[in-house]
Amino acid sequence: MSTGIEARHARTCGSRSGTRCDCTPTYQASTYDAQAQKKVRKSFKTISAAKPWRQDAAVAVRAGELTARRGPTLQAATDQWLLDMEAGHERMGSGMAAQAT
Repeated sequence: MSTGIEARHARTCGSRSGTRCDCTPTYQASTYDAQAQKKVRKSFKTISAAKPWRQDAAVAVRAGELTARRGPTLQAATDQWLLDMEAGHERMGSGMAAQAT
């Protein structure tokens, strides 16, 4: 198997108990983001789809275009949204200012 790509088998697959694989595995490609100190991962149905993604992802991580960093938590995003509503910055679909209750 290629470096940075691993087969992911079903929980009930025979390969987990040392017998022959009886599932259709997916393939997880990963590359390491040194700045975030985490792996960037993505799953694919075929190994032939995982290989080019991993190569492109490695280049994008080095260029700073892809990162393993996560966005804000739901709580942080909600808190910011409420602050924006109270300040009158958030708008409803009609264009009217939203009001915090």
